[in-house]
Amino acid sequence: MILNFNIHNIFKFKVIGNNKRFIKYIDREFSFFKTDKIKNPDLIIRIGKFKPNNKNCHIIDHKYYIKKNYFYCKDSYKVVKWEVQISGIEDRKTIVDFNGNFFADSFLVRYIIEPIMRFKTNKKGYAWLHSSGTSDGKNAFLLTTCKGVGKTSSILYLVNKGGLYLSDDFTILSNKGKVYSYPTTIHFFNYNLKGCPLIKKKLSFKDRFMVKFYDLLFKITLGYGSLPVDIKVENIFESGKTGKSYPLKSLILLTKKNTDKIKIQKSNRETIVKQIIPINIIEAFNFYDYMLAYSFIFPNSDIANHWNKLEKNLLNGLKRVKCYQVDIPENYNPNISKKIESLLKRNGYLIKDLT
Repeated sequence: MILNFNIHNIFKFKVIGNNKRFIKYIDREFSFFKTDKIKNPDLIIRIGKFKPNNKNCHIIDHKYYIKKNYFYCKDSYKVVKWEVQISGIEDRKTIVDFNGNFFADSFLVRYIIEPIMRFKTNKKGYAWLHSSGTSDGKNAFLLTTCKGVGKTSSILYLVNKGGLYLSDDFTILSNKGKVYSYPTTIHFFNYNLKGCPLIKKKLSFKDRFMVKFYDLLFKITLGYGSLPVDIKVENIFESGKTGKSYPLKSLILLTKKNTDKIKIQKSNRETIVKQIIPINIIEAFNFYDYMLAYSFIFPNSDIANHWNKLEKNLLNGLKRVKCYQVDIPENYNPNISKKIESLLKRNGYLIKDLT
């Protein structure tokens, strides 16, 4: 089976394999960008057993095999196990061979495909922010933060009130200040739905049940079994509610504090960028270790320079953008979304309230 995807003509990739579980997961995740044919893909992912080309490699930490433009390892996390080979890692076209166990489908997407995507497009002048995005049809507005702070609940609230949906997990920002949507599946946890009851009503009974079940599993396993329920964007928002690309007007960095008060303060792009980069590093997860290992052998490589390049792209992309930091209470509540909406409206967020 072959799947082709084109992300705003910024990044094109092809997936080849016969593992139905993996193919179905990838097809659902990137359905917004699926296309029949692509020319000159930036990335080709081949799923299934493969024989690694580990001759003449440096070996790091007893498991990372590295040579010029090449990386290989066997790795695991909790119940997930996989092996990955990345050839042409710094070339225009990169080829990934991936073989994983039953639980590795999401890991392939989150910690192999997407980090490579972010690395390769960063070289082209496009920065990825761990953020949720909305638009009023004229400009884009982003909420960036770490996991579990409230960006998903806030953005769903804003879209439900009349805004266009751009993204939930990551958003693309060019070094010219233009935002490109990234509407992959929305990853729901129980705390998301608590903060957005209007969206909860749109989910099927099965999806609501699975959210509750996974939340119970998380508690029973004391945090070991943390699983989201992945919902396609089109299952929540009707046609025409998903935007594509707009100039960025303002950016809000959300931080969680053990307080009952919401604090809003202006920030500057230099400070915000210094905060965004660690968030992106955290989100790279295992792939960050892969980058460090490669950088140890090749300290002047594009991979070693990735974070410096990202900082430059972000600084350029945020030149004419108003930036804020908003401290919110530890326990998310609907008043937080209302405060964020009010702040965005003061910055030119023009939507018609549909609720």
